[in-house]
Amino acid sequence: MGLLILLLGGVLSSFSYAGTVLIVGDSHSVGTFGKTFHEQLRQKTIQPVELRASCGSIIRWWYTGQETPCGYLEISPEGTQRSLKRARTPLIPALFDSVKPSTVIVALGSNYLRGYPDATLFDDVRRLLLDIQRIGARCIWIGPPTMAKFRAELPEFMHRLEALLHSSCILIDSRPFTRYPEGARDGIHFDWEELKPIAREWAREVGSRAASALR
Repeated sequence: MGLLILLLGGVLSSFSYAGTVLIVGDSHSVGTFGKTFHEQLRQKTIQPVELRASCGSIIRWWYTGQETPCGYLEISPEGTQRSLKRARTPLIPALFDSVKPSTVIVALGSNYLRGYPDATLFDDVRRLLLDIQRIGARCIWIGPPTMAKFRAELPEFMHRLEALLHSSCILIDSRPFTRYPEGARDGIHFDWEELKPIAREWAREVGSRAASALR
């Protein structure tokens, strides 16, 4: 009987994460990285994958509905894209209730690197983690890429993020898979032709790791 319960528990556990994978992100996810990352997960997992990305967003925007002035992207499980120049950032509680994700992949963090106190990051991460726990979903967090503009701030940010997430999320560090040439473009984004190959490689690398975590 004990063995039967153990086997049943394993089967139920495997089915408990068989639902939709929801990606939420910022400008990197609006662009080349997000589109490639979504495609990679669609190819590597049998689970439906949806993406919502709001340029310029921090977690707080996903609770206030702050309008993005620089781009919004949705991608459906079938790969259909909906892109808008301006749009209100979706509200996390409503988004979770409608999509009912079994796994939430968070690709947010780049916009905290300057201009926000540590308390904002702490409060925002804690609030999002509580909502992910509320719906019983797994959490995977994609850390920011290497960026020329924030090269000095990124190591300390990753240290703080790792401590905040602790065991609540699988944290995938993007730094080993990204580089940003000094003096190139805006020092942040990868959506120019000469930088898109870096974004695609970044998406492939983290996509493989995220897909492994979903198995």
